Amino acid sequence: MTTKPIPSPKGQFLLGNINQMRVDFLQFLVDTDREFGPVSKIQAGPVSMVILTDPDDIADVLFKRAELFHKTKSTKRLLANLLGDGLVSLEGDNHQRHRLVMQPAFHQRQIQGYTQTIYNSINAWLKVRKNGDVIDIVPAFADLMLDIVIGTFFSISLVQTQSIRVALQSFGRALELRILNPIPMPQWIPTKVNRATKQAFEALNNMVF
Repeated sequence: MTTKPIPSPKGQFLLGNINQMRVDFLQFLVDTDREFGPVSKIQAGPVSMVILTDPDDIADVLFKRAELFHKTKSTKRLLANLLGDGLVSLEGDNHQRHRLVMQPAFHQRQIQGYTQTIYNSINAWLKVRKNGDVIDIVPAFADLMLDIVIGTFFSISLVQTQSIRVALQSFGRALELRILNPIPMPQWIPTKVNRATKQAFEALNNMVF
């Protein structure tokens, strides 16, 4: 049985596609899909990543044959450093235990309780826009998502809404910087990425506690 090499956009020596990803990560993924199809490979420094865009392929990996796919050591280390030992970073039995703890929050009755908050957030988001407006969809939807997250998980009664928003946005930027950094540095070195990550974590921890 012969296998075909996975198609890949041309990158730079050693860096691979890292600079293309830094310019506009979302557009780079869209262009890669259009040019190379539903299965392609990109290179972030020494790390190779296979990109799947067909829903059936994605369902195979995440659901139908999930037991065959595991996070790499570097991915586990990255997620654990950023998010701790939680649902996103854990696998297997540990993941199942954490999932059971979280499951009541996502029960159908709980989800129904979120409906009004989500509806109010969407209406408020729409009211500040006019027909014919041209918007940058990524930050616009990110802003809507933050309103919904704050309203459902943090409770709409909090007076620190703007502080939560800033903290979550900072964490998102820190996460992006770390993903796009081909050579991760130890956390104790005060690089731009490490400083941004530390500041975002401190802000979120202070808010939660």
